[in-house]
Amino acid sequence: MDFDLTEPSLPNGPVPMFPLPGVFLFPHQVIPLHIFEQRYRDMVRDLLDGPGRFVIASPRIGEKETSQHVPTVVPVGGLGEILRHELLPDGRYMIWVLGVARVHVQEVESPHLYRQVECLPFMETAVPEPDREDLAGELREAASARLKEPLPLPDSTPPGLLADLLVQTLQAPREVVERAYLEPDVAVRAQLALEEAERQDAEEQDAEDFDGLEGDGLGGDVPDGDGPVWPPDPGDDSRGHPRGPRARLDGMRPRPPYDPSAPQRIYMVGAHATGKTTLARWVRDTYGVPMIAEVARGVLAEMEARLESLRTDIDLVDRYQATVFTRQIDAEAAVKGPFVSDRAFCNLAYAAHHSSILAKIFRDPRLGEYMEWVREGVVYFLRPHRELLVEDGVRAGVEWEEVLRIDGMVKLLLEQFDVPYIPVAS
Repeated sequence: MDFDLTEPSLPNGPVPMFPLPGVFLFPHQVIPLHIFEQRYRDMVRDLLDGPGRFVIASPRIGEKETSQHVPTVVPVGGLGEILRHELLPDGRYMIWVLGVARVHVQEVESPHLYRQVECLPFMETAVPEPDREDLAGELREAASARLKEPLPLPDSTPPGLLADLLVQTLQAPREVVERAYLEPDVAVRAQLALEEAERQDAEEQDAEDFDGLEGDGLGGDVPDGDGPVWPPDPGDDSRGHPRGPRARLDGMRPRPPYDPSAPQRIYMVGAHATGKTTLARWVRDTYGVPMIAEVARGVLAEMEARLESLRTDIDLVDRYQATVFTRQIDAEAAVKGPFVSDRAFCNLAYAAHHSSILAKIFRDPRLGEYMEWVREGVVYFLRPHRELLVEDGVRAGVEWEEVLRIDGMVKLLLEQFDVPYIPVAS
């Protein structure tokens, strides 16, 4: 991996700004974006006719765009450049954006429906020479530990870039990421990243220590003659029930004999308010197969959390999304034979939009195993329709734009993991 460490030239005039809540585009980082709103389709089309550079800036915490309010953004954004784009048949775009530089942003009047900013230099304070080598080594070690492999970077890589890379490997609260992103003093930024890495290491160690108590008479699945053991004995026809965040998919695949004419594993996936629950119940009642209800509702009730909290408390929403992910795996593993599931991996689309935990889930080996398991089932992808938008206190929101955003993320996950699916127009 080669990085051009020379200072990039900044645009001479205004460039488009794409406000994305909680998104901070770091230099040299590549992120994929799904562009579906018309004004941003226009923006991409305009960019493709020019240098392809624009700014991604995060609105301030608590600010949301409405018809009466345009949210202010944090003062530092990421100047990005479109590396690749794909025009979809319905006019939407998939684009891949390379972070070029941090920039101070100054909004200017725009003749377009999308906003524009002037890019001003972001001046960093370098690490003093006596501390530079030791700090770089500490950052490199912390980042390599999370990537499970040495960083493919030269020894001359500056601490500022290493600090940015470490922040990107952490599933830190938005406040921590924002502080690090806006911090011009590289030594302070590096310390923020290292302290967050140390905090997460301590939490993971505590979790491992707790898991170590299972099977010692202090918790977990202990054989008592009246319940399943996890993992199940390979020669036993009983099903084990996985418990805890580290439950694996061992023994998950259904064992014969089954009625070959009966449906096997059926999944209803898609955004909220598309009729997944209604269709899953119909399959349950028509074919007599067990139904796995939406696990997110149960998790929300167990956490005794209100929907409003999940929109404002990033630590809470991270725990919520991680629990929903593992609970879905647990629920499917507990069913012997065919089933219909009201949702599958759909919560990952919400995790991408509302939380900061998606990268950690993507590094979890259970995700790949689970998606392989899903590929062997029958997946129905229910597409949205305006007339089906109904508020029920659990959905992420009933705004049409929000539903389309989640729909696009679900489709991206289906394509990314090569999951065959049957589209269903709502």
